[in-house]
Amino acid sequence: MTYMAPRTEQQSLLESTGTLLVLRAPVVPPAPAPGQPGVVSVYLQDYDDVFVAVSEQGWVRAFCGHVDLGTGIQTALAQIVADELDVPMSAVQMVLGHTDASPNQGPTIASASIQITARPLRQAAAQARHILVDLAADMWNVDAEQLSVQNGRISSAHGQAIDYWALLAGKQYREYLRDDIQTKAAKDLKIAWPRLSPVWISPPRRWASLPMSMMCGCLTCGMAGSYGRPMSDGIRAPLSATAWFQWMPLA
Repeated sequence: MTYMAPRTEQQSLLESTGTLLVLRAPVVPPAPAPGQPGVVSVYLQDYDDVFVAVSEQGWVRAFCGHVDLGTGIQTALAQIVADELDVPMSAVQMVLGHTDASPNQGPTIASASIQITARPLRQAAAQARHILVDLAADMWNVDAEQLSVQNGRISSAHGQAIDYWALLAGKQYREYLRDDIQTKAAKDLKIAWPRLSPVWISPPRRWASLPMSMMCGCLTCGMAGSYGRPMSDGIRAPLSATAWFQWMPLA
């Protein structure tokens, strides 16, 4: 989605009711490694970064400091958030690269968007899910481990059910991002871990004589699997359509 007035709209979100926000104090990102392109801006907004917002209105808003250069990270990041929160993809609104709305996460380089900058976003989505499930557990006086979530609706074995949006009605929840949040195991992911297997395809011959450094956007990142390269804990988001291999269903 596009913010027409990022600073005003972000401050409005921070003050809103009927919302759950997972936040982080603004920090300057690390500089690119030697040899990597890009520079790091030291600009920080004077209010907290928001990674994930869940609203009583039925939407989830997720924020990332990188931009989509045609590689499909907007879709890939939305899939990661939807999977961790157990909500439909249609409920997730992505906000990318807004100076006064998204976290400063440095330049958009190669596969860093999925391997590095997606990590706090995934943790924030998991943290929001834990908070909402805990709220339902407290309301019903049951153990959170006994509850299940599907499409944003929390259910108990005793027939009780409530959706995220109803839990948030008229309330205001704010929590800072934690490093100890348990994200889902790969086997529990339904959207961001399709059962697909790579089949390699030779790159077009016209690229054969170009230096590798000139082919970073397509060959190096594509062959390495820019959006097919997994995070260390199991996420494998979809590949760019320009990568030189195809995904085939496993038998």
